[in-house]
Amino acid sequence: MKNAKLSNILYSAPLILIMALTLLLLTYVGFGEAKRKYVYFQMGKLVTQAEIATYAMDTYLKTGFPLKQFSGFSSTSEMLLRSDSTIENIRVIDKSGNLIFFKLRPSVISSTFEENFQSRSYEPFQWEKETAEEITVEQSAESYQVTKKLKNKFGVVGYLSIEAPKEDLMAFLNQKYFVVFYFCGGLSLLFFLVVVIYELLIGKKKLRQKVMQVAYIACFFIMSVVIGFTVFKIGEHGAISGTKALSDSMTQRLSAVLELGIELKDIGGIEEAFLKYKQSNPEINAIALTEGGISLFHTDPAMVGTIYQKPKSNLEYINTLNVKDQGQSKEFRVAVTMPSSIVTDSLLSSSKAFIVLFIACSLIALVFLNAGKALLFINSKDSCDAGQGVSLIDLIDNICEDGVITKEERERLENRIMAKHESFTPKERRYLSHYYKMIKEGTLIEKDSLDLSFETGLNLIKPAYFLIVFVNALSVSFLPQLVNEFSLKQSSSFASASLPFTIYYLLFAMVLIPAGQYAERGNVKKLMAWGFIAEVVGLALVAISNGYWPLTLGRAFSGIGQGFFLIGLQSYVLTVTPKGKRSLGHAVKVIGRNSGLIAGTAIGALLYSYVSYEKIFMLASIISLSALIYLYILVPAVEEISGSTVKKKPSEKKAFQELYQNILAVIKDREFMKTLLGIGILGKISIAGVVMFAIPLLLSQKGFATEDIGLALMLYYISGMITTSIASKVVDAPGATRWVLSLSALIGGGASIFLGFIGVTRVIEEAAIPGITLISSLAVKFNALLYYLGLHGIDNYLILFFIIMIGVSNGLLAAPIMTHIGNSDIAEKRGVK
Repeated sequence: MKNAKLSNILYSAPLILIMALTLLLLTYVGFGEAKRKYVYFQMGKLVTQAEIATYAMDTYLKTGFPLKQFSGFSSTSEMLLRSDSTIENIRVIDKSGNLIFFKLRPSVISSTFEENFQSRSYEPFQWEKETAEEITVEQSAESYQVTKKLKNKFGVVGYLSIEAPKEDLMAFLNQKYFVVFYFCGGLSLLFFLVVVIYELLIGKKKLRQKVMQVAYIACFFIMSVVIGFTVFKIGEHGAISGTKALSDSMTQRLSAVLELGIELKDIGGIEEAFLKYKQSNPEINAIALTEGGISLFHTDPAMVGTIYQKPKSNLEYINTLNVKDQGQSKEFRVAVTMPSSIVTDSLLSSSKAFIVLFIACSLIALVFLNAGKALLFINSKDSCDAGQGVSLIDLIDNICEDGVITKEERERLENRIMAKHESFTPKERRYLSHYYKMIKEGTLIEKDSLDLSFETGLNLIKPAYFLIVFVNALSVSFLPQLVNEFSLKQSSSFASASLPFTIYYLLFAMVLIPAGQYAERGNVKKLMAWGFIAEVVGLALVAISNGYWPLTLGRAFSGIGQGFFLIGLQSYVLTVTPKGKRSLGHAVKVIGRNSGLIAGTAIGALLYSYVSYEKIFMLASIISLSALIYLYILVPAVEEISGSTVKKKPSEKKAFQELYQNILAVIKDREFMKTLLGIGILGKISIAGVVMFAIPLLLSQKGFATEDIGLALMLYYISGMITTSIASKVVDAPGATRWVLSLSALIGGGASIFLGFIGVTRVIEEAAIPGITLISSLAVKFNALLYYLGLHGIDNYLILFFIIMIGVSNGLLAAPIMTHIGNSDIAEKRGVK
């Protein structure tokens, strides 16, 4: 028993690894979201500081004096460097690029800086916030830089740049988020301990999956809460950094004036300065200067002379000035406020990523939890096989304690065993692999060769299928845009945006028939393994090379790999699944595919926001290699489940003749060809041409971000998966597949047409495609109707609705069409495969 428990812990290792990787992925995405929001606020701070510096120069320049004669640069730059330690240097250059003024942070060694500065190469930084034309935001490998034009009354006379090292700007983020990585490791260890303690102290198989699911969800939820709280605190600090910079700047200016004994009322332009700063920083709600709690100056004139109060639901940053005037101490305060909704809205926009990730990780957990349960089931069988001297009575007692059978069932089974003999025989050891299912029925299956149940085989093959679909789906949300970008750089007329997709599906289709022929008599696991190897080569090609043609070649290998694996999987499912359960087998395949597409599309879209496409493809190739090892070691062979043996391989001539006869027979079969041409091919065209290629481009043109494109495609996969699970329960009834497939065609066709209608405002008169003029005219009328009904602003919601309906159509197609063909006369005559 002790060895069995230790073996159970070992067989739980894949689940523990998945838990750790899931938490690590969640942590990484959280870090990416926090960094993206934090950089947004930090760039806003640098822009504010650039405006503060140029504001000090504006009055001077507008008088027409030369830039190089401005005497206030030293004091202004020193003030900014004192108020913000992250600024490395401030410099001013003229229109010719000649350095006029330069100020370096005191802690930076001048000679070291000059050496590093010469090697810096700047490129535009994609900042989410629009800036004025006179401001540019750039980055080098080491730093961020904001540059603002300096103008006099005749035009641009120079440029002011403020530069900050990335390491210094991100120091607060890295410091705060480091704790999250500790939580990630701690929760992974906690999950491991739950598994170990459960197996050593309890070990009841009936409760194992529920305990694992609860522990998984609890760890994921705790990690999400910790990340959410940390991201909020980081966002709050980033949001207030801009107001802090503004407040610090004004405080230092006022302090310099007050120390000279000048009264505030004698200082002109304070109100104008406050209003200008607020105007150039729309996120700021109010700026106020108070004395003794009374507002002396305020961006809201109605508040001047009243008791200062912080606006509700606002973040506030206050600087205090203590000045002695004729022996009396006066306290002045500079307060800058901004709505706290800026932070909460930013966090809520990030929550979408976490929701998407939670759905994706839940599907991953579901797939691998079922596989873990199957592995533990096999482990129970293996431990029984190894225990030649173990008593069957003891085993049944253990099963009874687990709650699988009642005491009455135990007594009845014990009597049957006692009537034979007490020790295991080879036949009885084979029976044990089916005990949990068989004992409930009170019988032992008499088929000696049946070692494993078909459900066990399906649960173990599902992760392999999930992973090969998952790695291919990682690029779905951004691949059409990437290919389009590469194709525009090519001079060849053959380098179109659609060519890599065409070659992928062409090779996918071309390998189906020879792969199917091999699957009839060859090793199905070996066929699926070759699929993984081709996929690894295709993904690695894209990862290590940068260009259109390597990407196209990589997609060709991926198409071959996906075709090999699909036929291998289909043969595996058809062989191990009983005839009366075929819809269940097909549904497992469809649901496994949609789960992989959902998780892969969602995670790929999120990762693309933080890492390059090369790294995503490299990650996908590593996952594929790991999945190949999983397939080889843990997925049982067909013979272990069905008890069938591989047929003797015929001669090449006979195999070709049989292939020719089979193809000729199905072409002559009216029902098969109606289903293939009227439903099957058109349904696949919809998936390949519309969903995988056109929809990402359409959404990109509509302004959807990459992660939003991934979310939209998730809706398609989820609706298809839900519809498949419902349809698979009814299509086994006589004649049911016919009306289900007809409904699929109607819904898919209608949804695709209306999806194409959205946003069309003109009739296409000249086009090579027949009927396009009529269709475009209907599209214009459709959009005119929406405008008339006041619904012209819901285009994006309509797009999502029709994407969901195409998913419903695919759900009514995928499993039912397999069942429909499987039940046809030609399938009975020529074989289901």
